[in-house]
Amino acid sequence: MEKSNDIKQSLYDIQPGDKVYFRSNYFSTIYVVDRVTPTLIICNNIKFRKNDGRKTPSERYHYCYIEVLTPELLYKHRQEVMRKHLIQQVKNVQIDKLTNDQLQKIIQITQIPNSNDDISKTEKMVP
Repeated sequence: MEKSNDIKQSLYDIQPGDKVYFRSNYFSTIYVVDRVTPTLIICNNIKFRKNDGRKTPSERYHYCYIEVLTPELLYKHRQEVMRKHLIQQVKNVQIDKLTNDQLQKIIQITQIPNSNDDISKTEKMVP
């Protein structure tokens, strides 16, 4: 990202090579600007209007636009990427290979209902 004193104030300040924040119905990411015209910003062969950041030509049910990449948006984007990565890691955990202690810790962390029940109650039911 640019130096803090080099942060762009509007899309009209954007130059080729600058980074912009892209949002759509489906995902958000960071694009590098390929080209700039007097009225458009072009990233990944997609044209965006400078006045509002919207894709042109616009689509009726699918929205996508760009905005100036601020330190706050960069932080938010990194947090979202990290969260998706962590969720994927958790999905890949083989639960049946965890110990009882590990499973109990997961239950305590996630506060699954009945997590406060004493395990000794279930032990009494086993013959």
